[in-house]
Amino acid sequence: MATHPAFPLRSNASDPRRLAALAPLILAFLAVACGARTGLYPGDASFEEEDAGIAGSDGATHDVPSDVSDAKPEADAPIDVDAEAEAEVLTDGPDPYDAPEDVSKNDCTDPTIQYVYVVTTSANLYSFRPSSLSFAFIGALSCPSSTTPFSMAVDRKGTAYVEYQDGSIFRVNVATASCEPTPWVPGTGDFVNFGMGYSTDEGGPAESLYLAGSGYSGESPRLGRLDTETFVLTEIGPLSDPGYELTGTGDGRLYGFFQPEGTFAHLARLDKQTAGIEYDVLLPGVGVGSGWAFSFWGGDFYFFTAEPGYTTVTRFQPDLQNLSVVASLPDEVIVGAGASTCAPEK
Repeated sequence: MATHPAFPLRSNASDPRRLAALAPLILAFLAVACGARTGLYPGDASFEEEDAGIAGSDGATHDVPSDVSDAKPEADAPIDVDAEAEAEVLTDGPDPYDAPEDVSKNDCTDPTIQYVYVVTTSANLYSFRPSSLSFAFIGALSCPSSTTPFSMAVDRKGTAYVEYQDGSIFRVNVATASCEPTPWVPGTGDFVNFGMGYSTDEGGPAESLYLAGSGYSGESPRLGRLDTETFVLTEIGPLSDPGYELTGTGDGRLYGFFQPEGTFAHLARLDKQTAGIEYDVLLPGVGVGSGWAFSFWGGDFYFFTAEPGYTTVTRFQPDLQNLSVVASLPDEVIVGAGASTCAPEK
């Protein structure tokens, strides 16, 4: 197995919450990682392009602060990492980033697969473009809910499923931001609020929508699978943390993003049959903040984490073992993100 010393891996063979002291690896991380969630923009650092805006689906430019489209913090901005932070390294087993290629992409013709899509607490839908590290405003959702969005996933055909705080799920057209209800009954299977993500079934093109959350009765968080044709929910198993967000890939992997109490956020590869953690990567300096979401695209992971007033975009590149802050979205709190499983794996 190729180990990733800058981003310690943990195996489910031991207690996933157990941490063993590994300060030298964290110090090694400082040599390759950049950006920070706290103190990310010291003194609210300004950006130079004063007249920038976000291009909407109508071609017009929407008035937003200038740093939306091209906000890229300084490359050398340090991540705040406690040198005494602890982690456990997995030293054998398969590489957690290796997986079979998507066996079929003949159906991947929709242009919406080019982007990651995000939704905010203000019910605004944006595309995020990994190639330029920029956002484009699509539109405001008009879903019939008195609450705000909670999470989102995007299917292989480019349709978004957005869950609201009241537990309702709506289908959203990512090209127009138009919204329609689904047959989902809030609280089904005691799943009330949950993170969501699609993953293909053994390499595609069939895929399943996975949910991670808990319900009214205060039960432990669980992983479930939702058929979006019938809206039948199948419970899979318990999860280790209540705050999971999910993302999946075209080659059948499923990942969770969560932050255990008292440590930094984690990226975990999940077993889709048992909900167990197969691999767990510590993300020094990254925390979930007041809103969080993430998505896999092109071999990299994009984490959207919010403080009141803006959202930071942090990219993890497994091949380069690099974690860096690459963009921000001011005046918005992103709570949902998704990309089609047709999106590239590399």
